Amino acid sequence: MKDDNDNFKMFTPEDVSLPEDDVYDEETEDEDEFDGDKFEEEYWRRQEEEKQEKRKEKFKAVMIAVAVLSIIVIVLLILFTSIGDTYRRNFKNNFDKLFYTEPAIDIGATEKNSNVQEYVDEERSLKVRSIGNTSKNVKVVPFEGAASGSFEPYQGGLICAKSNYLSFIDSGGNVKWEKDTSVADPILSVDGRYAALAAQGGTKLCMYSGENLVFECSTSDKIKNMRVSANGDVVLVCDRENYKGAIVVYNRDGKEVFSWSSGKNDVISADISSASRRVAAALLNTDKKVYSVIKVFDITSKVNSEEAVFNDTIIFNIDYAGDTITGFGDNSLVSVTSVGKVLTDKRFDRVDISRYTFDSEGNRLVHFDSAGIPVFHLYGKKGVLKSEMLVDNFADCITVKGDLILYNDSRDVILRRMGSDRINKYTATMDILDLVLINTRVYGIVHSNSIEIVGV
Repeated sequence: MKDDNDNFKMFTPEDVSLPEDDVYDEETEDEDEFDGDKFEEEYWRRQEEEKQEKRKEKFKAVMIAVAVLSIIVIVLLILFTSIGDTYRRNFKNNFDKLFYTEPAIDIGATEKNSNVQEYVDEERSLKVRSIGNTSKNVKVVPFEGAASGSFEPYQGGLICAKSNYLSFIDSGGNVKWEKDTSVADPILSVDGRYAALAAQGGTKLCMYSGENLVFECSTSDKIKNMRVSANGDVVLVCDRENYKGAIVVYNRDGKEVFSWSSGKNDVISADISSASRRVAAALLNTDKKVYSVIKVFDITSKVNSEEAVFNDTIIFNIDYAGDTITGFGDNSLVSVTSVGKVLTDKRFDRVDISRYTFDSEGNRLVHFDSAGIPVFHLYGKKGVLKSEMLVDNFADCITVKGDLILYNDSRDVILRRMGSDRINKYTATMDILDLVLINTRVYGIVHSNSIEIVGV
Protein backbone atom coordinates (compact mmCIF):
# COMPACT_ATOMS: atom_id res chain seq x y z
CA MET A 1 0.00 0.00 0.00
CA LYS A 2 1.34 3.30 -1.06
CA ASP A 3 1.84 5.99 1.52
CA ASP A 4 0.32 9.44 0.69
CA ASN A 5 3.29 11.13 2.29
CA ASP A 6 5.40 10.03 -0.58
CA ASN A 7 3.57 12.45 -2.92
CA PHE A 8 3.66 15.41 -0.57
CA LYS A 9 5.94 18.35 -1.58
CA MET A 10 6.67 21.46 0.43
CA PHE A 11 6.01 24.80 -1.47
CA THR A 12 7.83 27.96 -0.71
CA PRO A 13 6.59 31.53 -1.48
CA GLU A 14 9.07 31.70 -4.35
CA ASP A 15 7.30 28.81 -5.99
CA VAL A 16 3.91 30.66 -6.00
CA SER A 17 3.19 32.71 -9.17
CA LEU A 18 0.37 35.32 -8.99
CA PRO A 19 -1.23 37.11 -11.95
CA GLU A 20 0.59 40.32 -12.68
CA ASP A 21 -2.53 42.48 -12.01
CA ASP A 22 -2.97 41.00 -8.65
CA VAL A 23 0.52 41.76 -7.48
CA TYR A 24 0.28 43.62 -4.22
CA ASP A 25 1.87 47.04 -4.37
CA GLU A 26 1.77 49.08 -1.24
CA GLU A 27 2.47 52.35 -3.07
CA THR A 28 -0.34 51.73 -5.57
CA GLU A 29 -2.79 51.03 -2.81
CA ASP A 30 -1.91 54.36 -1.20
CA GLU A 31 -2.51 56.29 -4.48
CA ASP A 32 -5.97 54.81 -5.04
CA GLU A 33 -7.08 55.49 -1.54
CA PHE A 34 -10.26 57.82 -1.45
CA ASP A 35 -9.45 61.50 -0.74
CA GLY A 36 -12.55 63.05 0.86
CA ASP A 37 -11.24 66.61 1.02
CA LYS A 38 -10.31 66.58 -2.65
CA PHE A 39 -13.67 65.14 -3.62
CA GLU A 40 -15.54 67.82 -1.66
CA GLU A 41 -13.44 70.57 -3.22
CA GLU A 42 -14.16 69.26 -6.72
CA TYR A 43 -17.87 68.98 -5.92
CA TRP A 44 -18.24 72.58 -4.80
CA ARG A 45 -16.15 73.79 -7.72
CA ARG A 46 -18.56 72.08 -10.13
CA GLN A 47 -21.53 73.51 -8.25
CA GLU A 48 -20.11 77.04 -8.54
CA GLU A 49 -19.46 76.57 -12.28
CA GLU A 50 -23.05 75.44 -12.80
CA LYS A 51 -24.33 78.47 -10.87
CA GLN A 52 -22.22 80.79 -12.99
CA GLU A 53 -23.55 79.18 -16.18
CA LYS A 54 -27.11 79.62 -14.92
CA ARG A 55 -26.39 83.28 -14.06
CA LYS A 56 -25.02 83.82 -17.59
CA GLU A 57 -28.10 82.23 -19.14
CA LYS A 58 -30.41 84.29 -16.91
CA PHE A 59 -28.54 87.52 -17.73
CA LYS A 60 -28.71 86.68 -21.43
CA ALA A 61 -32.46 86.10 -21.17
CA VAL A 62 -32.95 89.41 -19.30
CA MET A 63 -30.93 91.30 -21.92
CA ILE A 64 -32.98 89.74 -24.71
CA ALA A 65 -36.19 90.72 -22.90
CA VAL A 66 -34.91 94.31 -22.42
CA ALA A 67 -33.97 94.52 -26.10
CA VAL A 68 -37.40 93.24 -27.17
CA LEU A 69 -39.15 95.67 -24.81
CA SER A 70 -37.02 98.56 -26.12
CA ILE A 71 -37.96 97.67 -29.68
CA ILE A 72 -41.65 97.58 -28.71
CA VAL A 73 -41.37 101.02 -27.04
CA ILE A 74 -39.61 102.45 -30.10
CA VAL A 75 -42.30 101.01 -32.37
CA LEU A 76 -45.03 102.52 -30.18
CA LEU A 77 -43.27 105.89 -30.27
CA ILE A 78 -43.05 105.65 -34.03
CA LEU A 79 -46.72 104.77 -34.31
CA PHE A 80 -48.27 107.18 -31.83
CA THR A 81 -46.09 110.27 -31.35
CA SER A 82 -45.03 113.32 -33.32
CA ILE A 83 -41.52 111.86 -33.31
CA GLY A 84 -43.04 108.90 -35.08
CA ASP A 85 -44.75 111.18 -37.56
CA THR A 86 -41.40 112.75 -38.43
CA TYR A 87 -39.69 109.36 -38.62
CA ARG A 88 -42.37 107.87 -40.85
CA ARG A 89 -42.42 110.94 -43.06
CA ASN A 90 -38.62 110.98 -43.47
CA PHE A 91 -38.56 107.25 -44.09
CA LYS A 92 -41.32 107.55 -46.68
CA ASN A 93 -39.59 110.43 -48.43
CA ASN A 94 -36.29 108.55 -48.57
CA PHE A 95 -38.04 105.39 -49.73
CA ASP A 96 -39.83 107.32 -52.47
CA LYS A 97 -36.56 108.87 -53.64
CA LEU A 98 -35.01 105.42 -53.97
CA PHE A 99 -37.88 103.37 -55.37
CA TYR A 100 -40.67 105.65 -56.59
CA THR A 101 -40.89 106.31 -60.33
CA GLU A 102 -43.26 109.14 -61.14
CA PRO A 103 -45.81 108.12 -63.78
CA ALA A 104 -46.05 110.34 -66.82
CA ILE A 105 -49.76 109.84 -67.27
CA ASP A 106 -52.93 109.67 -65.19
CA ILE A 107 -52.42 106.83 -62.73
CA GLY A 108 -56.19 106.41 -62.37
CA ALA A 109 -58.25 105.41 -59.39
CA THR A 110 -56.76 103.97 -56.24
CA GLU A 111 -59.21 101.10 -56.46
CA LYS A 112 -62.02 99.96 -58.71
CA ASN A 113 -65.07 102.25 -58.60
CA SER A 114 -63.27 104.47 -56.13
CA ASN A 115 -64.47 108.01 -55.48
CA VAL A 116 -60.84 109.08 -55.07
CA GLN A 117 -58.75 109.70 -58.18
CA GLU A 118 -54.98 110.06 -58.31
CA TYR A 119 -53.13 111.72 -61.16
CA VAL A 120 -49.96 113.63 -61.92
CA ASP A 121 -50.10 117.35 -62.67
CA GLU A 122 -47.03 117.50 -64.91
CA GLU A 123 -47.13 121.29 -65.32
CA ARG A 124 -46.78 121.83 -61.55
CA SER A 125 -44.93 118.58 -60.80
CA LEU A 126 -47.58 117.55 -58.28
CA LYS A 127 -49.10 114.19 -57.41
CA VAL A 128 -52.77 115.02 -56.87
CA ARG A 129 -55.24 112.94 -54.90
CA SER A 130 -58.65 114.27 -55.91
CA ILE A 131 -61.46 113.60 -53.44
CA GLY A 132 -64.91 113.02 -54.90
CA ASN A 133 -68.03 114.66 -53.49
CA THR A 134 -69.82 111.56 -52.22
CA SER A 135 -71.57 110.54 -49.03
CA LYS A 136 -68.53 108.44 -48.18
CA ASN A 137 -66.17 111.42 -48.05
CA VAL A 138 -68.33 114.49 -47.51
CA LYS A 139 -71.21 115.36 -45.23
CA VAL A 140 -73.09 118.64 -45.56
CA VAL A 141 -74.40 120.04 -42.27
CA PRO A 142 -77.08 122.77 -42.57
CA PHE A 143 -76.10 125.76 -40.43
CA GLU A 144 -78.25 128.83 -40.87
CA GLY A 145 -76.29 132.03 -40.32
CA ALA A 146 -72.89 130.36 -40.67
CA ALA A 147 -71.59 133.49 -42.39
CA SER A 148 -71.86 135.42 -39.11
CA GLY A 149 -70.61 132.59 -36.88
CA SER A 150 -67.27 131.61 -35.40
CA PHE A 151 -65.76 128.13 -35.78
CA GLU A 152 -62.87 126.37 -34.04
CA PRO A 153 -61.53 122.79 -33.82
CA TYR A 154 -62.57 121.40 -30.45
CA GLN A 155 -62.29 117.98 -28.78
CA GLY A 156 -61.94 116.06 -32.05
CA GLY A 157 -64.73 117.95 -33.76
CA LEU A 158 -65.91 121.45 -34.57
CA ILE A 159 -67.46 123.96 -32.18
CA CYS A 160 -69.73 126.58 -33.74
CA ALA A 161 -70.88 129.84 -32.16
CA LYS A 162 -73.27 132.47 -33.41
CA SER A 163 -75.61 134.95 -31.75
CA ASN A 164 -77.16 133.31 -28.64
CA TYR A 165 -76.22 129.85 -29.89
CA LEU A 166 -73.46 127.26 -29.44
CA SER A 167 -73.19 123.76 -30.94
CA PHE A 168 -70.72 120.91 -31.44
CA ILE A 169 -70.30 118.82 -34.59
CA ASP A 170 -68.16 115.67 -34.45
CA SER A 171 -65.67 114.63 -37.14
CA GLY A 172 -68.36 112.52 -38.80
CA GLY A 173 -70.56 115.56 -39.39
CA ASN A 174 -73.07 114.74 -36.64
CA VAL A 175 -74.47 117.52 -34.45
CA LYS A 176 -73.84 116.12 -30.96
CA TRP A 177 -75.27 118.96 -28.87
CA GLU A 178 -76.74 122.47 -29.13
CA LYS A 179 -77.08 125.18 -26.48
CA ASP A 180 -78.85 128.53 -26.27
CA THR A 181 -76.55 131.20 -24.84
CA SER A 182 -76.92 134.76 -23.58
CA VAL A 183 -74.08 136.07 -25.78
CA ALA A 184 -74.95 138.06 -28.88
CA ASP A 185 -72.32 138.63 -31.59
CA PRO A 186 -69.91 136.23 -29.85
CA ILE A 187 -66.12 136.13 -29.90
CA LEU A 188 -65.15 132.46 -29.60
CA SER A 189 -61.89 131.20 -28.07
CA VAL A 190 -61.01 127.59 -27.21
CA ASP A 191 -58.09 125.87 -25.49
CA GLY A 192 -58.08 122.32 -24.17
CA ARG A 193 -61.52 121.49 -22.77
CA TYR A 194 -62.63 125.11 -22.38
CA ALA A 195 -64.62 127.22 -24.85
CA ALA A 196 -65.22 130.87 -23.93
CA LEU A 197 -67.78 133.26 -25.44
CA ALA A 198 -67.59 137.04 -25.11
CA ALA A 199 -69.95 139.63 -26.54
CA GLN A 200 -68.20 141.80 -29.12
CA GLY A 201 -68.75 145.41 -27.95
CA GLY A 202 -70.83 144.13 -25.02
CA THR A 203 -70.28 143.06 -21.43
CA LYS A 204 -71.39 139.41 -21.32
CA LEU A 205 -68.86 136.63 -20.77
CA CYS A 206 -69.44 132.91 -20.31
CA MET A 207 -67.39 129.74 -20.49
CA TYR A 208 -68.25 126.13 -21.33
CA SER A 209 -66.59 122.81 -20.86
CA GLY A 210 -68.26 120.66 -23.47
CA GLU A 211 -71.96 121.44 -23.24
CA ASN A 212 -71.72 122.33 -19.54
CA LEU A 213 -71.74 125.99 -18.52
CA VAL A 214 -68.75 126.68 -16.26
CA PHE A 215 -69.59 130.29 -15.40
CA GLU A 216 -71.41 133.35 -16.73
CA CYS A 217 -70.82 136.97 -15.73
CA SER A 218 -70.99 140.58 -16.88
CA THR A 219 -68.05 142.95 -17.04
CA SER A 220 -68.00 146.65 -16.20
CA ASP A 221 -66.19 147.47 -19.48
CA LYS A 222 -67.05 146.86 -23.12
CA ILE A 223 -65.19 143.89 -24.57
CA LYS A 224 -62.98 144.30 -27.67
CA ASN A 225 -61.43 140.82 -27.84
CA MET A 226 -60.82 137.79 -25.65
CA ARG A 227 -58.66 134.67 -25.22
CA VAL A 228 -58.96 131.61 -22.97
CA SER A 229 -56.17 129.35 -21.67
CA ALA A 230 -56.13 125.60 -21.09
CA ASN A 231 -56.30 126.35 -17.34
CA GLY A 232 -59.63 128.12 -17.74
CA ASP A 233 -58.30 131.67 -17.30
CA VAL A 234 -59.90 134.26 -19.59
CA VAL A 235 -58.19 137.53 -20.55
CA LEU A 236 -60.27 140.39 -21.97
CA VAL A 237 -59.15 143.48 -23.86
CA CYS A 238 -61.67 146.20 -23.00
CA ASP A 239 -62.52 149.81 -23.59
CA ARG A 240 -62.39 151.69 -20.27
CA GLU A 241 -63.58 155.22 -19.64
CA ASN A 242 -60.78 157.78 -19.21
CA TYR A 243 -58.17 155.25 -20.36
CA LYS A 244 -56.80 154.06 -23.69
CA GLY A 245 -57.70 150.50 -22.86
CA ALA A 246 -57.68 147.85 -20.18
CA ILE A 247 -56.91 144.19 -19.53
CA VAL A 248 -59.07 142.08 -17.24
CA VAL A 249 -58.50 138.43 -16.24
CA TYR A 250 -61.16 136.04 -14.90
CA ASN A 251 -60.35 132.62 -13.50
CA ARG A 252 -62.40 129.48 -14.19
CA ASP A 253 -64.62 130.25 -11.19
CA GLY A 254 -65.73 133.45 -12.89
CA LYS A 255 -63.87 135.71 -10.44
CA GLU A 256 -61.89 138.74 -11.57
CA VAL A 257 -58.27 138.15 -10.51
CA PHE A 258 -56.39 140.85 -12.40
CA SER A 259 -57.06 144.25 -13.96
CA TRP A 260 -54.77 146.84 -15.55
CA SER A 261 -55.52 150.15 -17.29
CA SER A 262 -53.38 151.91 -19.90
CA GLY A 263 -53.20 155.67 -19.97
CA LYS A 264 -50.43 156.05 -22.53
CA ASN A 265 -50.80 153.30 -25.15
CA ASP A 266 -53.75 151.72 -26.92
CA VAL A 267 -54.33 148.07 -25.94
CA ILE A 268 -54.55 146.06 -29.17
CA SER A 269 -54.33 142.38 -28.20
CA ALA A 270 -53.69 140.12 -25.20
CA ASP A 271 -53.16 136.45 -24.38
CA ILE A 272 -52.54 134.42 -21.22
CA SER A 273 -50.10 131.56 -20.71
CA SER A 274 -51.31 128.18 -19.51
CA ALA A 275 -47.79 127.43 -18.29
CA SER A 276 -47.16 130.42 -16.03
CA ARG A 277 -50.41 132.43 -15.77
CA ARG A 278 -48.58 135.43 -17.22
CA VAL A 279 -50.49 137.88 -19.38
CA ALA A 280 -48.95 139.47 -22.46
CA ALA A 281 -50.42 142.61 -24.01
CA ALA A 282 -49.68 144.25 -27.35
CA LEU A 283 -49.75 148.04 -26.97
CA LEU A 284 -49.55 150.71 -29.67
CA ASN A 285 -48.27 154.27 -29.44
CA THR A 286 -48.73 156.76 -32.31
CA ASP A 287 -48.08 160.08 -30.51
CA LYS A 288 -44.90 161.09 -32.35
CA LYS A 289 -43.87 157.95 -34.16
CA VAL A 290 -45.36 154.51 -34.53
CA TYR A 291 -44.07 151.83 -32.22
CA SER A 292 -45.46 148.76 -30.49
CA VAL A 293 -44.82 147.41 -27.01
CA ILE A 294 -45.25 143.87 -25.71
CA LYS A 295 -45.81 144.10 -21.97
CA VAL A 296 -45.91 141.05 -19.70
CA PHE A 297 -47.72 140.79 -16.34
CA ASP A 298 -47.50 138.11 -13.64
CA ILE A 299 -51.07 137.99 -12.38
CA THR A 300 -50.05 136.11 -9.23
CA SER A 301 -47.60 138.77 -8.01
CA LYS A 302 -49.05 141.79 -9.85
CA VAL A 303 -45.51 142.63 -11.03
CA ASN A 304 -44.93 143.33 -14.70
CA SER A 305 -41.72 142.45 -16.50
CA GLU A 306 -39.62 144.75 -18.62
CA GLU A 307 -41.24 145.90 -21.82
CA ALA A 308 -40.10 144.89 -25.30
CA VAL A 309 -40.34 147.79 -27.75
CA PHE A 310 -40.64 147.40 -31.53
CA ASN A 311 -40.29 150.54 -33.62
CA ASP A 312 -42.02 151.19 -36.93
CA THR A 313 -44.49 148.34 -36.76
CA ILE A 314 -48.06 147.79 -35.58
CA ILE A 315 -48.37 144.50 -33.69
CA PHE A 316 -52.05 143.67 -33.90
CA ASN A 317 -52.15 140.10 -32.59
CA ILE A 318 -50.11 138.18 -30.01
CA ASP A 319 -50.24 134.54 -28.98
CA TYR A 320 -48.74 132.50 -26.14
CA ALA A 321 -47.23 129.06 -26.80
CA GLY A 322 -45.75 127.69 -23.60
CA ASP A 323 -43.75 130.65 -22.30
CA THR A 324 -42.99 132.17 -25.69
CA ILE A 325 -45.03 135.08 -27.03
CA THR A 326 -45.38 135.58 -30.77
CA GLY A 327 -46.62 138.83 -32.28
CA PHE A 328 -47.88 139.50 -35.80
CA GLY A 329 -47.48 142.99 -37.20
CA ASP A 330 -48.29 144.78 -40.41
CA ASN A 331 -44.71 144.18 -41.56
CA SER A 332 -43.23 142.02 -38.80
CA LEU A 333 -43.13 138.70 -36.99
CA VAL A 334 -41.67 138.95 -33.49
CA SER A 335 -41.21 136.63 -30.51
CA VAL A 336 -40.53 137.43 -26.85
CA THR A 337 -39.94 135.40 -23.69
CA SER A 338 -42.14 135.73 -20.61
CA VAL A 339 -39.54 138.03 -19.05
CA GLY A 340 -39.51 140.40 -21.99
CA LYS A 341 -36.40 139.18 -23.81
CA VAL A 342 -36.69 139.60 -27.58
CA LEU A 343 -35.99 136.33 -29.40
CA THR A 344 -36.75 137.43 -32.97
CA ASP A 345 -37.76 140.56 -34.83
CA LYS A 346 -38.31 139.75 -38.50
CA ARG A 347 -39.31 142.55 -40.85
CA PHE A 348 -40.93 142.10 -44.23
CA ASP A 349 -40.52 145.51 -45.80
CA ARG A 350 -40.30 144.22 -49.37
CA VAL A 351 -43.33 141.94 -49.24
CA ASP A 352 -46.92 142.27 -48.10
CA ILE A 353 -48.36 139.94 -45.48
CA SER A 354 -51.64 138.71 -46.93
CA ARG A 355 -52.72 136.36 -44.15
CA TYR A 356 -51.35 134.55 -41.14
CA THR A 357 -52.41 131.79 -38.79
CA PHE A 358 -50.94 129.69 -35.95
CA ASP A 359 -51.55 126.44 -34.13
CA SER A 360 -51.54 125.55 -30.43
CA GLU A 361 -47.90 124.41 -30.56
CA GLY A 362 -46.64 127.80 -31.71
CA ASN A 363 -46.17 127.07 -35.43
CA ARG A 364 -46.87 130.17 -37.57
CA LEU A 365 -47.97 130.14 -41.18
CA VAL A 366 -47.52 133.45 -42.99
CA HIS A 367 -48.96 134.06 -46.48
CA PHE A 368 -46.96 136.65 -48.47
CA ASP A 369 -47.47 138.64 -51.59
CA SER A 370 -43.93 138.81 -52.98
CA ALA A 371 -44.13 141.05 -56.07
CA GLY A 372 -47.34 139.38 -57.17
CA ILE A 373 -46.14 135.86 -56.28
CA PRO A 374 -48.00 134.01 -53.47
CA VAL A 375 -45.62 132.44 -50.95
CA PHE A 376 -46.08 130.47 -47.71
CA HIS A 377 -43.55 130.68 -44.87
CA LEU A 378 -43.78 128.32 -41.89
CA TYR A 379 -42.07 129.50 -38.68
CA GLY A 380 -41.55 127.76 -35.36
CA LYS A 381 -42.70 129.38 -32.14
CA LYS A 382 -39.32 131.08 -31.64
CA GLY A 383 -39.42 132.64 -35.08
CA VAL A 384 -37.13 130.18 -36.88
CA LEU A 385 -38.07 129.64 -40.53
CA LYS A 386 -38.88 125.95 -40.96
CA SER A 387 -39.89 125.89 -44.64
CA GLU A 388 -41.20 128.00 -47.49
CA MET A 389 -43.31 127.19 -50.52
CA LEU A 390 -44.64 128.87 -53.66
CA VAL A 391 -48.31 128.35 -54.56
CA ASP A 392 -50.30 129.07 -57.71
CA ASN A 393 -52.79 131.64 -56.43
CA PHE A 394 -53.52 133.72 -53.37
CA ALA A 395 -55.59 131.91 -50.74
CA ASP A 396 -58.62 133.41 -49.04
CA CYS A 397 -58.38 131.02 -46.08
CA ILE A 398 -55.37 129.29 -44.53
CA THR A 399 -54.80 127.17 -41.43
CA VAL A 400 -51.91 125.12 -40.04
CA LYS A 401 -51.26 122.17 -37.73
CA GLY A 402 -47.58 121.34 -37.38
CA ASP A 403 -46.30 121.25 -40.97
CA LEU A 404 -49.73 120.29 -42.34
CA ILE A 405 -51.44 123.20 -44.09
CA LEU A 406 -54.97 123.72 -45.40
CA TYR A 407 -55.80 126.47 -47.87
CA ASN A 408 -58.05 127.23 -50.80
CA ASP A 409 -57.56 128.16 -54.44
CA SER A 410 -60.98 129.58 -55.34
CA ARG A 411 -63.30 126.62 -54.60
CA ASP A 412 -60.51 124.05 -54.57
CA VAL A 413 -59.46 123.09 -51.04
CA ILE A 414 -55.92 121.77 -50.74
CA LEU A 415 -54.44 119.79 -47.83
CA ARG A 416 -50.69 119.12 -47.95
CA ARG A 417 -47.44 119.03 -46.03
CA MET A 418 -45.26 122.11 -46.39
CA GLY A 419 -42.89 121.52 -49.30
CA SER A 420 -44.46 118.20 -50.31
CA ASP A 421 -45.29 117.46 -53.95
CA ARG A 422 -48.29 115.34 -52.90
CA ILE A 423 -51.61 117.08 -52.29
CA ASN A 424 -55.20 116.20 -51.41
CA LYS A 425 -57.68 118.31 -53.36
CA TYR A 426 -61.41 118.71 -52.96
CA THR A 427 -63.67 121.07 -54.90
CA ALA A 428 -66.26 122.69 -52.63
CA THR A 429 -69.88 123.00 -53.73
CA MET A 430 -70.14 126.73 -52.91
CA ASP A 431 -68.03 129.77 -52.14
CA ILE A 432 -65.74 129.30 -49.16
CA LEU A 433 -65.93 131.61 -46.14
CA ASP A 434 -63.63 129.75 -43.75
CA LEU A 435 -61.62 126.54 -43.35
CA VAL A 436 -61.16 124.62 -40.09
CA LEU A 437 -58.62 121.79 -39.78
CA ILE A 438 -60.26 119.35 -37.33
CA ASN A 439 -57.48 116.74 -37.44
CA THR A 440 -54.93 115.45 -39.95
CA ARG A 441 -57.61 113.70 -42.02
CA VAL A 442 -60.77 115.75 -41.53
CA TYR A 443 -61.54 119.43 -42.12
CA GLY A 444 -64.55 121.69 -42.26
CA ILE A 445 -65.53 124.13 -45.00
CA VAL A 446 -67.78 126.99 -43.90
CA HIS A 447 -70.33 128.33 -46.38
CA SER A 448 -72.99 131.00 -45.87
CA ASN A 449 -75.62 128.61 -44.51
CA SER A 450 -73.90 125.21 -44.26
CA ILE A 451 -70.72 123.39 -43.34
CA GLU A 452 -69.08 120.63 -45.36
CA ILE A 453 -67.17 118.04 -43.32
CA VAL A 454 -64.58 116.45 -45.63
CA GLY A 455 -62.56 113.32 -44.85
CA VAL A 456 -59.41 112.52 -46.77
